[in-house]
Amino acid sequence: MSVLRRKVLTGFLLVRFMYAQTPPKRIILMLGPPGSGKTMQSEKLRSALGLPVVSMTDMLRSEGTGKGGPAGSGDIVSDDVANSLLRKRISRKDCQRGFILDGYPFTAKQAEYLEAVLNELGLPRPAVIHLSITDYDVDQRLAKRGREEDSPGNTELRIVTYRKQAELLMPRYPNAITVDASKPVDVVAARIRQALGY
Repeated sequence: MSVLRRKVLTGFLLVRFMYAQTPPKRIILMLGPPGSGKTMQSEKLRSALGLPVVSMTDMLRSEGTGKGGPAGSGDIVSDDVANSLLRKRISRKDCQRGFILDGYPFTAKQAEYLEAVLNELGLPRPAVIHLSITDYDVDQRLAKRGREEDSPGNTELRIVTYRKQAELLMPRYPNAITVDASKPVDVVAARIRQALGY
């Protein structure tokens, strides 16, 4: 074999090796009512997978738009605002290999937009984790947190708002993996890891 052919072959094999070592792009979508543990479980996934958490609450706060809409004060953020913030965030370099979505999509229109923008950016369909929890358990958890937005009246409004939106949103994700979020945090995390295969 000539020196030139050997160099070409070596370069080709090196490229193949590097490509094989590149982790696949991964989008994980966390769905669930307020108090279900989306943020906590998203952070655990971030630590395990090295993917950034794209939080609608954080995006709204960074833009000075409020406490975070449905995840915070109970005010519903318009689809246009939420979609614009999402696109801006996931276009950043740290999201090129994937990300974990917390608090988005909240409506069926946002889910439709997410599908379109993922296709446009060449990103895969998300793996969807649905954190299931009863309204009673949500009440108990939020009462223990003691935050301003967790007052009884506001908590009830947030739960009702979420349930109405979820009726329209969940049918878009028939393959969502449902995890019982009433279990201890580490148990929930272990079940999510098992479901995602890591």
